[in-house]
Formats: sequence, C-alpha cells, structure tokens
Amino acid sequence: MVKRPSRMNCAGWPNPVPCAKIRAQSNDVQHGGAGTMTSGFATLRRHPRFPIDLETRISLPSGEEVDCHATNISVGGMQVAQAPKLGAGQLLRVEFSVGRPAEQFDFMGEVRSCLSDAETFRVGIKFIEVEEAEHQRLYQLLQREFERREARRHTMRTRVEGRSESYFLNPIGKGNNGNTWIAPESEGALMLFGRDISRKGMRLVSDVPFDPGDPLDLRLKFRLGDQSLAASSVVRWCQQDDRLRRFEIGVEFIDMDTESERFLDTLLSYAER
Repeated sequence: MVKRPSRMNCAGWPNPVPCAKIRAQSNDVQHGGAGTMTSGFATLRRHPRFPIDLETRISLPSGEEVDCHATNISVGGMQVAQAPKLGAGQLLRVEFSVGRPAEQFDFMGEVRSCLSDAETFRVGIKFIEVEEAEHQRLYQLLQREFERREARRHTMRTRVEGRSESYFLNPIGKGNNGNTWIAPESEGALMLFGRDISRKGMRLVSDVPFDPGDPLDLRLKFRLGDQSLAASSVVRWCQQDDRLRRFEIGVEFIDMDTESERFLDTLLSYAER
C-alpha cells in the first residue's frame, strides 16, 4: 500500500485543517503559489476525468469497509457507484489499484456529493492530503490504462453461444420494386455465433437475405439476458449457409445509445478477464 498521508491523529484520521490554512492553500491554487502540492495539483486538475471502472474499497471511521467501483476518476477525486449513503464532508479512506501490473493507491478522501442510484448511492469523493508525486504517478497510470482499454474495446470480441435470441428489424427489407419499405416492428429468430460481438459490429443468422452495402438503416435490438442492446447498423456482407439453410450476415454498428454502449463495454470487459 502507498504510504498514508501525514498529519494523522492517533486514530489514523487527519486532524482538522484551520480555516486560515485552507484559504491560504486555495489562494496558492488560484494564483499559482509556490506550494509544491497545491501548485502541482493546480496544473494536474485541468486534465479530464478518465471514464474507467475500478474496483474500489472505501473504509469509514467506524471501521466499516465497503466494496464498490469507481465509474470515473481523476487525480483530484473519483465517483463511486454501489456505495452506501454518506453525508457531505464525511471523511473516509479510498483504496484501489490501477494498471497492469497493478499499482496500489491508498488515499484519504472527503465526500462531496451523494446521489441516489436505485437501492444504492453514487458518491463523489475528493482526494485530500495527496503529495504531488502521487498525483503524477496516478495521472500517468490512468492515462496508460485508459489508452489500453480504448484500444482493447475496439478489437475485443466475446462469446455468446447456445442461445436463440429475438430481434426487431425496422425497416425490415426491400419491396419488389427495389425501394425500401417500412414495416412495423416485427419479431423474428436470431442466432448468435461464438466470438461474434465486438465494439464495431457482429455476425448473425437470418431467415431472409440482405444485400451487402444495402442502404437500409437496419435497427437491431438484441436481448442478452436481462439487458438490451440497440444499435443502428448497416449490412456489410451476406452469405448463404447451406448447413443451417439460412443466411449469415455481418453488420457494422453505426450508432448506439448510451445504455447500449455501457452494456456492450461491460460485456466485453468480462471477456477480457
């Protein structure tokens, strides 16, 4: 574990910082003061948050430990999901690891916000008493981890097998005159191949053929377990499968809503483990 911050009392928690000192530190940050920790933080805090999921453990002064996960993080703090209800200003300890091989971090934090999220809460935490060297180390690791995951999710494929799912096509095909015709959403059978879903698209089997490059706005809604994935797609290739007596189709995802993107990223992250 990383060495804990200084200025701790006998219970292992920070002593209160006098208001005058807080104002002085605030002025250092705003006006580029000489303090190494505050001036360094003023530089680093301009970097955006990284939307990285990290397993996180928070420890409360009561001794209670809660396992949750960060949904985004910066050198100045993080937002964690699946957390208990916490009051603004409450102090806690935050432990997490970043990178491969994993490097551990152990920071003191202060609760800045707590929003209801179904049966749990989404908590915003500000890191306190962190040295500039730790800020630099955390930023470099977060940047590398974000780039690694971004590259991974665009090429990663995962296995979905042994299921007969349902799908909806709207528009569903072409009329006899070659023009696109729009039909109400109609349900059909969909089979998924193993290792067929990636961030860019997927393979599927259909009872009806589609033309490669067909200028259809193919709208597919996949039911995977209790989750749904909806994506505007375009057919890239289509070939007949004599064994299945159906048509194998390759589709490319063109547009996807936020919930579907989050679900697909989660699906691919499980395959990565």
